Amino acid sequence: MKSGSPSAILSSTIGTVTGEFLGRFHTWTYNNANLLEYFKEDYASKETLEKVFYQSLHGLLTTEDAKSQ
Repeated sequence: MKSGSPSAILSSTIGTVTGEFLGRFHTWTYNNANLLEYFKEDYASKETLEKVFYQSLHGLLTTEDAKSQ
């Protein structure tokens, strides 16, 4: 694994692709009522996704420039 923060371009690319995935996932679940009902009550999945996408990934994608501001 590479040490240090990724470049701004790489961070932007990863963030864009992740956002596209999450958008498609949300659309897919809202178009499938059974899945929506399942995920509505699945708190463990919600917590896991929050940790992966909103806590861990944010820290990894933050560039050195953004950290110094």
